[in-house]
Amino acid sequence: MRLTGILIYCLRAATFAAAVCALYALINWLRGRRVRPGRLVALAYLAALIQITVIRGGVNWAQVLTATRDAPRMVPLQTTLEELRAGAWPLIYHVVGNLVWFVPLGALLRKRNALMALLAGAGISACIELMQYLLMTGVTDVDDVLLNALGALLGWALARLTLAIFSCFCYNRAE
Repeated sequence: MRLTGILIYCLRAATFAAAVCALYALINWLRGRRVRPGRLVALAYLAALIQITVIRGGVNWAQVLTATRDAPRMVPLQTTLEELRAGAWPLIYHVVGNLVWFVPLGALLRKRNALMALLAGAGISACIELMQYLLMTGVTDVDDVLLNALGALLGWALARLTLAIFSCFCYNRAE
């Protein structure tokens, strides 16, 4: 996929996330409840993630109900090695894309431990892969689960590091 295609996917994801958040805020307003900013951020991220990984260009329900599904790719690193042989851009798109989309999840889980971030990344990714398989909107691949889990762990580590650096900076300024 070209860079313009990636930007279009991101724009669709942002639009979908904004619509989901607006609906969430409206429902809360009608119920007389306050919208928590942290929950809104988490909801926006998850909505964008579902849009970009599962919904994509839409679901062909006739195909979902009648077509035969491709077998899931269950051999670890098979796809990643195929992308490596295909060239730099396919490898970067596959590896970096799968890592980057789960970095925010790890950052959202910064108050938890590293294992929780890793397991949450793997669990949410496995659910996405299952939805892709059932809705026939992507290739179900174990490499995606592995890379997504690592992306969540990377996001957790970056958030913790950023907070530690910020805390040290603020603590030293107070003296």
